[in-house]
Order: sequence, then structure tokens, then C-alpha cells
Amino acid sequence: MANKKYDFTGDTLVIAHPHIRDRTVTLHRIVSKVSIPRYSVTVGTVGGWIESEKNLSPCGEAWVAENSMVFDDAVCMVNALTTGNAALYGYAVHRGSSVLGGTAVQCGFSQTAGDAKIYEGKIVKGQIYETLNGVPIERPPRARPEY
Repeated sequence: MANKKYDFTGDTLVIAHPHIRDRTVTLHRIVSKVSIPRYSVTVGTVGGWIESEKNLSPCGEAWVAENSMVFDDAVCMVNALTTGNAALYGYAVHRGSSVLGGTAVQCGFSQTAGDAKIYEGKIVKGQIYETLNGVPIERPPRARPEY
């Protein structure tokens, strides 16, 4: 089934992974194919950056806006919003009508939901990565149910 909510613009951004040494992440900018009035998104609105389609649910009104980034196995879903320069990564789940904005970070095995509002330099995190001799190592991806 084709994604009817957003498309990729063709723009890419390569960043250094914030927790895994010598790993880079290639992000892709999105553009809306539908209107999401809750966030003033209209058809053609350029959004933020995701690593792959698994990072932004095609269902609901979830949106990745401005210069925010979602990568690894993290997902923005339901009616959640990431905006500003916020980062969502690791195995984080951002859902409900929650907002992650400004320079906030949500990472690791964490979850935000309901009407949570996280802004400006705040960090929400769970256990992120295991270490081997003090060096973070990446865990294998976990299975995620389809919504």
C-alpha cells in the first residue's frame, strides 16, 4: 500500500549518530501529500527529516515539521508532532497528541503520549544502548507492530 500522507523531496542530510561512534545517518526531507489542519500543514508543506518510512506513521495526523529529525527505530505516530530542531531516535515512541519541539531530544527506550509537551533542551530517554568495554553498541532492531 502506497503512503498517501507524505512523500520525499529528494533532499538528504547526513549526520553523525549522537550515540554510536563512527556511524552516520542519512535523513530524507518529507513533503505533505495531505492537509493536517491541527498543525497548519497543507498539501505541499515541506516537513522535517526522517530516515525511512518506518519513522512517521502514514495513519493519523502525526507530523515531522521544520528541521526536526526522526531516525533509528523511533516512530512518530497517532497525532504527535516533532518540530523545531527536536530529535527523536533510538527506539523512542512519540504518540498521542504530544509535542516534541525546540531543541528537545527523545531517545532510547522511551515513550511520550497524551498531551505531553517537551521543549527547549529537555531530554526524555530510556536505556539507549548496551556497552561493550564502555563503548556503546547498537542493539538489533525490534519487531514493531503495524498500525
